[in-house]
Amino acid sequence: MNILLLSNNYVVVEFVTLAANSLSAEIEVIENISDHSSDEYDFFIVDERGSILDDVESLMESLDISYSIFLCKRGSHGDDLFDLSIQKPFLPSDIESALSSQTINRQVLNSIDIDEIKSLLDDDFVDLDVDLDVDTDTMPIVNIPDEPGILDALISMKSKKIKQILRGAEINISIKFPKEKS
Repeated sequence: MNILLLSNNYVVVEFVTLAANSLSAEIEVIENISDHSSDEYDFFIVDERGSILDDVESLMESLDISYSIFLCKRGSHGDDLFDLSIQKPFLPSDIESALSSQTINRQVLNSIDIDEIKSLLDDDFVDLDVDLDVDTDTMPIVNIPDEPGILDALISMKSKKIKQILRGAEINISIKFPKEKS
């Protein structure tokens, strides 16, 4: 798990670092939005003190961030830009709970593996059945047929957009390969 923290507040940095260390997470602390060293983070935590939200929003659009947390003053509701707002004062355990409650899934396949799977999916003998179970009481199961371009569209989407589309959905993917002929 890797965390990007935007803060110039010593106490906030110490508390978030304690929480990250307790989870064996890597943390990068920056005071300016241009100081980040990577383009991909599991968590982006922003301290409202000293942060210009317009700049933060443009940074969030340029990075691959799975989950964002806004640290705001008591009585504030944060900002809709973030997945979660935590009011100050907070304890390291509050940050730890927020971090550990989120399941972060990162791409485990490299581009060569993805291309190989795509070529297999393009063959006629592959049966692709994707079920999106949102809430079976209010929304029926949607079967997406093996349409050309669906995989390309998903791969090209930013993770935040996919997350917004699939929030609350249960996804089951089954791929059936034919048995080898002897």
